[in-house]
Amino acid sequence: MKKWMNLLLIAVLTLAGSAYSASYWNDAGSNSLWSNPDNWTLDSSYRPPVHSDTTFIRYSDMVAGGQGPIIQDGIDATVRNLSVEVGSGDLIELTMTGGTLTIYSPGATNCYFRFGAGTSSGKAVFNMSGGVLTVNQDNGANGYVRVGYGYTAEMHMSNDATVYALSLLIAVDTDSFVDLRDNAQIILAGDKRSAMQGYIGAGTLTAWGGSGTVLVDYDVTNPGFTTIRGVPGIVSPGMGEYVVAGDVELNWTNYEPNMPGDDVYVDVWFGTDPNKLNPATYEKVVTLGQNMTSTTVQAPVEGTYYWQVDSYIYGTTEPSSVTEGFVYLFYAVEDLPPSVSGGPDMITWADEPVSLSAVIDDDGASDLTILWEADDPNAVFSDPSIANPTVSVDYPAGAVSLTVTVQDESNPSVSDAVVINVYADACQAARIGAGQAALNPEDLTGDCIIDLNDFAAIAAKWLEEYALTAPIPVP
Repeated sequence: MKKWMNLLLIAVLTLAGSAYSASYWNDAGSNSLWSNPDNWTLDSSYRPPVHSDTTFIRYSDMVAGGQGPIIQDGIDATVRNLSVEVGSGDLIELTMTGGTLTIYSPGATNCYFRFGAGTSSGKAVFNMSGGVLTVNQDNGANGYVRVGYGYTAEMHMSNDATVYALSLLIAVDTDSFVDLRDNAQIILAGDKRSAMQGYIGAGTLTAWGGSGTVLVDYDVTNPGFTTIRGVPGIVSPGMGEYVVAGDVELNWTNYEPNMPGDDVYVDVWFGTDPNKLNPATYEKVVTLGQNMTSTTVQAPVEGTYYWQVDSYIYGTTEPSSVTEGFVYLFYAVEDLPPSVSGGPDMITWADEPVSLSAVIDDDGASDLTILWEADDPNAVFSDPSIANPTVSVDYPAGAVSLTVTVQDESNPSVSDAVVINVYADACQAARIGAGQAALNPEDLTGDCIIDLNDFAAIAAKWLEEYALTAPIPVP
């Protein structure tokens, strides 16, 4: 019997150890290190969170308020998921100078880093100057880093700070942003280029405080992954950009010198293989160029070319003082690949044509074909082979997805999608699609006209009393 009781006790402890728990940052310890057990509350106990814990960093839980955890070299933090929340007007600052923060629990499908949760006018700031943040999960589409949403969140990455995640989400309706400088990088699973370019265009994904260039590539720096880095100033051709074979102008922005006013000298390398030990394929085309920011190189045939700018910023041109630059690559082709944007999503109603407005960019080196397609067979195009046809649907189909695909003779096809939302009639399109019902509450009859019929609807119930006469259950 005693043996069976021992086995039962072991089983109970094993199950208890695998159960998910909630851990709260209180910042009550003698320092703000993540590894200090006094800084954490787990029910009535105190310990840093583990991989099975749902973890919260909230202003309201802190003893002093405001100081989030510090992760430094030697600290390997693990949680199942992490939410950072502030109250109205409050500020929380997280610091990571080294170490690791791994957000993952075997078998869990809700692993994430929500650096921005709830609705508030507060701000959360993550200063990540080193270390590795990893967000991953099993069997699902989470594993994301989310910055903002509801209130302002800022993520400042510098030095060699690195983030690995399945996806990156940045709020565009607040002042939230992610900024990269130095050798900091974000590595995402799969091809996330389109979403990242959207954030760059919205100003929420920046480099060097907004003065630099965000480089995004897929399957180049890391096969199978999207890699995001920042470089100071302007650089062209950008990482993975296509250019016409021939003379190619390289442009860059120099680092600031160590002492203001000093000259910056650069060495520029260029070739088909970024191996500085093989001058036949990687040549120094500029040696100690004084404050140079551009040079022209020859890319005479189609292929992949590499280049980098090494800088001398410490007031000396001795080889030992060189700061080695990032290696960029571009593709030289005879025929540049086209690009296409399907235009904005639209609201319409049955049998009302929509004028589509695809924007196509192509160098015209070869013939281009265009094809519009719909996921609803009732969508009728005036001419699906032109850039700007009209399209109509003869019933209230709801959301209909239209895809425009363009292809030239030398490159793979590229596509973009646009959605038309088809309602029963113009009034329904206005009231439901365009949200006019909430803006026109006086239209009691819902016919998109505020007239005597609406007054009659009011008059029909004039002086009706609907006050309660007795307590009732909650409906």
